[in-house]
Amino acid sequence: MAIKVKKPKKPAKIRGGVPVKEKMLFAKHLSIMIHAGLPLKDSLEEIGSQTKNKKFQKVLMSIVKDVENGQFLSAAMAVFPRIFDDLFTSLVRVGEESGKLSENLDYLAFQLERSDALKQKVRGALIYPAIVLTATFGVIGFLTFVTLPSLLPIFISLKVSLPPTTQFLFDFSHYVVKNAVYIVVTIVLLIVGLRSIVTIKPVRFLFHRFELYVPVFGTLARNAQLTRFSQILGTLLASGVDVVRALQITAASMGNVVYRHELEEVAKNMSKQGESIAEYLARKPKLFPSITERMIRVGEKTGKLDESLLYISEFYNKEIDGMVGNITTVIEPVLLVFLGLIVGFVAISVITPIYKLTEGIHK
Repeated sequence: MAIKVKKPKKPAKIRGGVPVKEKMLFAKHLSIMIHAGLPLKDSLEEIGSQTKNKKFQKVLMSIVKDVENGQFLSAAMAVFPRIFDDLFTSLVRVGEESGKLSENLDYLAFQLERSDALKQKVRGALIYPAIVLTATFGVIGFLTFVTLPSLLPIFISLKVSLPPTTQFLFDFSHYVVKNAVYIVVTIVLLIVGLRSIVTIKPVRFLFHRFELYVPVFGTLARNAQLTRFSQILGTLLASGVDVVRALQITAASMGNVVYRHELEEVAKNMSKQGESIAEYLARKPKLFPSITERMIRVGEKTGKLDESLLYISEFYNKEIDGMVGNITTVIEPVLLVFLGLIVGFVAISVITPIYKLTEGIHK
């Protein structure tokens, strides 16, 4: 008996998203339940009742109703594009069509897990500098805006001559305190303005291109994008998605618009001109290093492109592991010198007049 498939509903407007780990567990648990022979509806209900995220629970209950009414799982998920993106729904759709839904959900869980791990590694490289800078500027702010202003009346009453550095800090502190409201409003407007400007496509493209060539962090950003590209494309191909469609989905999943544009072009050239992926990537050596192009070329020739891509993702994943450790090693001495100069300047500015004061008292 044929299943009556209803017309898909319009995408639902859901504020915010759902944590990646929540979706990863959903894919894993659903895969296990389907593999064990549980009906899809019962599996979805069980997972929905167990999830602690209330928003995700409501979404799953809505999907259960759609599946119960004859919708395919992929179509029911597509109603919530902010939670189940094109990658998610495509892998589920192919799994439904091929009868390998459980396997494709496994692929999906693996992809989500690796993607989340990649984000954590990149963030990890930035945590140490951020903590050091925050702590240092906190101390400097305390000395400049609390300690020095409290000492000023004493220096004035005792007619202590202030060194140029101390006078500069006093003037700076006085100006900031006097104009604090205007300064805060200006900073907020600048942030909002920059965020708005970056949303303009040409500006965003230039910003993302610049991001790829920043010393040290540019290489990390490129490796992260290459890992994501090869990982997603390899997973899609391994699960049975058509190569052109897989490229389109991969392009949409890229965080950097420069790589997104290039992958969209690869998909266009492949569908219109029959150009291979390796041929196109060979013309973009700065974005796709020769090792990536050669491995893809081998994969295309041997018919094992998915395996080659997953090997590339492993290679760049290891590169990122090494870089995260190296970045801390490289940045640490630079940070120490930079922060040492700033702290030294502030410390001398505070201590010098106090020293003059105590010297005058002893005389």
